[in-house]
Amino acid sequence: MTPAARTSLIFCCIAFSFIGLTTVWVGREAVRVRRERDARRAASLPGTGEMVWIKPGGFTMGSIDGADDERPIHDVKIRGFFIDRTEVTNEEFARIIATTGYVPTGGWKSEAGREKFPAVNVTWADAGAYARWAGKRLPTEAEWEYAARGGVDRLRFPWGNEPLREGRRAMNIAGDADGFPTLAPVAAFPPNGYGLFDTSGNAAEWCADWYLPEYYRATSGGKASRTDPPGPARSYDPAEPGVWKRVTRGGSWESSEGEARASTRGKLGPDAASPGVGFRCVRDAR
Repeated sequence: MTPAARTSLIFCCIAFSFIGLTTVWVGREAVRVRRERDARRAASLPGTGEMVWIKPGGFTMGSIDGADDERPIHDVKIRGFFIDRTEVTNEEFARIIATTGYVPTGGWKSEAGREKFPAVNVTWADAGAYARWAGKRLPTEAEWEYAARGGVDRLRFPWGNEPLREGRRAMNIAGDADGFPTLAPVAAFPPNGYGLFDTSGNAAEWCADWYLPEYYRATSGGKASRTDPPGPARSYDPAEPGVWKRVTRGGSWESSEGEARASTRGKLGPDAASPGVGFRCVRDAR
């Protein structure tokens, strides 16, 4: 090979390397810009709730001292997603009715002066209909717990193991010691570490998953890591064997302290509605 040819080959290799590195950088920048754009777009949709970006990560799901259906604890990996900062409010839920004429199946009704309260008395179908209309979806049980913990792992509540936070009641549960004998407006209590409000108490929240008490035991492989568990394909509740149920999470203003823990698993028939059950939505990163 002549010196000139060798020089040309070297320059070609350098050029191709530069092009390759540039392509990788451009690709990464495109992903970053797209995520920032989605974050801005999500935060600028007051009609369907402000959203928070939950970055990908892992956590320990379940509890070692909770109910049987919270065991065994197991490591879970979650992809990034957006989630509503608060539970969907009456004001927000009313928009699907005004816009589409949707008729709620759970008995929800708008009440003057309660626009900023969580939309409760909604069935799982009502929650799903709103989520689809808003371009969102209901969270999986694993996504919900990951976000609700606010970056705090293996603790009972997003702020620690005690129900009080800095000596004060930090959630709306049964009784009026928290200042609210029944439902409270959203964001009436401090947020968790991710900036999410009311992940303990106020209104329990519908999740996408079917309820199966032994799901953790059947699918976790002990403490083996799982990635984005989708929930079981069937449901069973020993208390009502013939009724398939969906998961609810977070506890409500009707709940005890134990029922509002981050790992507590609630359940309700998808066609049922309750004054203590509402929802929040998630959106996949685009």
